[in-house]
Parts: sequence; structure tokens; C-alpha cells
Amino acid sequence: MYEGDFLARHELGFVASLATSHEVTVLDVESNAERIEIRKILIKSDDVASTTLVKIPANYLRNRNFNNKIKPLIGSYDIIITSARRALLLSRRLSKDEPLVLRLWSIRANKVIDNLAHGVYKDIVIFMPSLIANTYYINIADIIITEENATYTLARRISKITSRKPVVRIYPPYGTIIDDLNSRDIHNDSMNSLLDLIERFRDTYILGTTILKKRGEYAKFEALPHAMIYYLTAKKNPGIPFFILGSTKMDFIQRLGIAGDKVPPNMFFLNDYLRYLPDRLIERVYMGARIIINYISNRSISNRLIEALYYGKPIITNRMAQVLHPELKHGIHAHIVHREDYYPNAIKEVYENDQYLNELSKNAKLIYKSMFSSTTNLKIFNRIITYVIT
Repeated sequence: MYEGDFLARHELGFVASLATSHEVTVLDVESNAERIEIRKILIKSDDVASTTLVKIPANYLRNRNFNNKIKPLIGSYDIIITSARRALLLSRRLSKDEPLVLRLWSIRANKVIDNLAHGVYKDIVIFMPSLIANTYYINIADIIITEENATYTLARRISKITSRKPVVRIYPPYGTIIDDLNSRDIHNDSMNSLLDLIERFRDTYILGTTILKKRGEYAKFEALPHAMIYYLTAKKNPGIPFFILGSTKMDFIQRLGIAGDKVPPNMFFLNDYLRYLPDRLIERVYMGARIIINYISNRSISNRLIEALYYGKPIITNRMAQVLHPELKHGIHAHIVHREDYYPNAIKEVYENDQYLNELSKNAKLIYKSMFSSTTNLKIFNRIITYVIT
């Protein structure tokens, strides 16, 4: 059960891993849904799996006949896995004797600590409400799954003090939906120009992702810092091509407040070619990159990091990656910098070192397979099923 967040890459990967061995029905509560919709979907992760997706209008939370309306659509079930907030409340109504497994992406209190470090002192007022809310969520569930180490550590402390519910850490796989747009061949001038660009700079370009059209907290603490790192790194490395995914050149000009002629000529904005890049094309962009730049601003799962590990690319990331995943070792699985202004020099240090980049690529694949893969997820989750059902 999700609350409009099922399409996140890490959740798609998690569901795909379960669906390889179990029958899985996904309920996704959406604020803009007007009626219940049911359809079969294919999800690609390490394998391709099929599942049933049921979209539910959020106002069903107030419907006293919720169980009578939903249960006939989904049939019998042995276990309920849910994200927090409204999805958890609805799941609780569906659960009688069935075990309730809570998946925590992050705990807001952790993000508040990070935001305080960024100078957002007003966020301190939501620190205690976040702890109280997450304590309530943890107490409701029979077992809690976390997706990275920072959330795992705090959730364990909360559980130890209150309910003593088991808390398990499972790093999620990367997943995408296989749909008509992603599976069919698209040929037009814009697509062909983008494919030509990828081929022209294959194995030479640096790839960074940021979505500057987003607003609010994401824009302030993630999208804008990402953009500034890419801008400064490209500016200080004029001989290296930089591909930007998720934003246009105009987004950069407007959000960073820079003049158009000040954008480094070695920056190429892929969304200037296509407004929407299908997952099949995103895969091609990743596979053609020489290095992936990843910046993580707070203690919450990073889809871009998992994506880069999934494709086995050399990664330059920051210390927060090790806070989330302590198993990542500098110089082995990724090149890790300790400050944002170290990225430009890091590129200069490693760009020409083929042997080092090959080692990073090889070890990225190995740690993904051992810590994030569908096989690893399923193995751990099957133990959870045994624990909660027996």
C-alpha cells in the first residue's frame, strides 16, 4: 500500500523483487484519483515481473465501507506491506489477523537535523511532531523495514524505547515500469539529435541529474545544490562534456540566476532535446557516461545513487552516501568527496585514470549485486515472511 509514491525507483525495484516469487497486488492512494482503477503492469529490475496496480482515491480514507469496496478487488492476502501516513491507516483497516509490515523511506526528524545544518532553523518546530508521528507508525506495525542506515538507526532507537518492534534494513533494488512509451521505438528529429549527441560523446561525458522545475524543500536542498555543483564543475573543467538530465538550459538560467552566455558551452541539457526521456533512453544515457556525479543533501534514500550502482558506473558522490550505506568504501565502490566544492578537483583527479574508473565500475556492480539486488531483497524478505506468519 502506497500514498502516491509507488512510482519511486526504489519502490518499483522492491515490488519487482517480491513479484518474482510471490503474487503481489499494489494499492496506491492518490489525491488526484477520481475513481478506482485496476491494471496489470510489468516492472523491470534485475528481472521483469508482473503485478496488479490498484489506484484508490484518497477520499476513501473517510469511507466507512472501505473494506467492502476494496477487498473484493484484491482477493485474499497473507501479509500487508505499507508506507507511512494515510497508506498505513488504510492498511490497518484492511488488516485483521494479517501481519502489517511498515516500510520507512526516511524519518522527517533526520531531515530536520540536516536542514538545520543548512541554516533552516524554523524547521526545529517540526522535530518533535516528526518523532511522535513516526513513533506512532512504528507502534502500529508488526515489523519495520528501512531502506538505508540513517533511518534504520533512528527507527531502532524509537522502537527500543517504545514498542520493541523488530526493525530490519533492506537496501532496495532499482526498478522501472515497462510501458508502451518505453518499449516502442520513437523516431523523430529531436530523438535522433539526442541519440547522435550520446554517440558523439559516448564514454567521455559526465552525467548529472537535477529537476529544477520542482519547488519547495526538494528544490532548495537538493535540485539547486545539484545544479550549482554541476555548473561549477563544468566551468572548472571546460574540456570535459557534461550532460544534464532532468532540467533544461532555461531552467538553469532562471533558477540559478545566471546569464545565458555564462552557461559553460560544455554543458548539454538533454531535456532541451526531449521534454520527457523514456526509461529506455535514460538507460542508454547512463550506459554511455564515463562518470556519474551524485550529491546527497540529507538522510533519505537516493534513487540517483542506486541508479548509478545498478548500471555499474563510476560514481563521484559525497560523504552522505556512506551515512546511508556504510558499506560503500571510498576508492573502491565510489569516489567520495567531503565537501561540495571538492567535486571540480575530483573530476580532474580521476577523469583520465582508466584503471581507477574500471575498478570503481566493477565494484559498483559487485556491491549492487550483494547489497541491493532483487535476489538479496527477496532472500531477506522471505525470512521476514517466515517470522511474521509463523
